[in-house]
Amino acid sequence: MLPIGKIIRKRRQDAGLTIAALARKAGLKASTLGSIEIGANGPGYWTMVRLVLALESVKRVADLEQLRRKVYYQGYRDGKGGRKENKRYA
Repeated sequence: MLPIGKIIRKRRQDAGLTIAALARKAGLKASTLGSIEIGANGPGYWTMVRLVLALESVKRVADLEQLRRKVYYQGYRDGKGGRKENKRYA
């Protein structure tokens, strides 16, 4: 099993975030997150909760953007004119 720091780093990189960006979203210092990722310090319970919520919010925003694009382009392909004329946005 991977150490927690490596798991956090992989999830952060998969989300396309820098250490500073994830730290800002989680309300942490970048140095704190960096030390967790390299394994110098282990995260406390509430730090882990903040990191998980920050990573989940990034995933949800990406999912919503993908859904928005799908709905927009689906309406365009169906000849309904895209976003402005699509019933979902009316």
